[in-house]
Amino acid sequence: MCNWTHGLRWIFWILDIMEAFSPIFFITFPSFLAIAIKLWLLVNSNKRNLLVTHWPLMLVLLGTGVTNLLQFLTFSQLITPGVAALEIYYLGVILSIFGLLCLSIRNIKLSAQLTLYFSHILNGLTTVLVLLVLGTDLVIAGYQMIGSSITRLAGPYYWLFQVYAMFGLLLAIGLNVYGAFGESSSGHKCKATLLCFLPIVISGIAIILLMQAGANINASLILPLATTYLLLALIYIENKDKVFKILVRMPFTHERKGFKLLTAEIEHFLGEASNGDKVTLKKLTKAIERHVVALTVEMTNGNQARAASLLNTSTSSVCRKVNS
Repeated sequence: MCNWTHGLRWIFWILDIMEAFSPIFFITFPSFLAIAIKLWLLVNSNKRNLLVTHWPLMLVLLGTGVTNLLQFLTFSQLITPGVAALEIYYLGVILSIFGLLCLSIRNIKLSAQLTLYFSHILNGLTTVLVLLVLGTDLVIAGYQMIGSSITRLAGPYYWLFQVYAMFGLLLAIGLNVYGAFGESSSGHKCKATLLCFLPIVISGIAIILLMQAGANINASLILPLATTYLLLALIYIENKDKVFKILVRMPFTHERKGFKLLTAEIEHFLGEASNGDKVTLKKLTKAIERHVVALTVEMTNGNQARAASLLNTSTSSVCRKVNS
């Protein structure tokens, strides 16, 4: 009983704080939480080391972190809004898109020549856009206040930023679609990456539809947490074991199909054993081995030589077990 009353006191205390700071609390909380999560990622040694070795993820963290920080400082009225703050905010968005594109190019594992070609184009376009945003008023001509928020006054070349942001995000998704359903050896990683993109895509579509319907909605209340989820999910799937765990839960994947067959085989043998029937361990081992080989072949798009390499066995052995 004491635990319940203690918990209720904490709830009422939090509600009192929320009421005292409302509406600023609700406006600033998403960006504050996003900043706190990103700081935790930098403080945690394992996560920090991963971000350092996977620099596209670090770019996404820095880019989204900049936007979250400026949102928090502006909404809480800790800084005076201005063109400089807007330019830095847009720089954060550009940096985030650039990181996602670099990550997607790395995922699909193109040839060294094609990777270099895409990198040069991407670096050039990004550099030009950054210089236009920071050095001229051609993209951001000024700003205006909307309540406690701030928005840009579009310059004559603001459309360049819009194209870069929208096309960049769509291209990043498209590259992973190509990797997931093409001949890429990292198709499983691309599929998991597409799942990471899902919340931010749904959020973006929902915001656009609500705005078109006339709803007065502030995207900055949703996007900080959506982009933070994207970052956390991308970090999560850098662990190869985690990729498999995600794909096992995704419908219509080879991993899910193979895992269900493997589980059913084990359940069948265990069911026989629990009923007092004699089971042959050798038979169970062979059945499991056959399912693992079949799953690996499916994951490599039917490439038995590639499957044999992953399983550290011969191609003839893989062929024999698949056809048995």
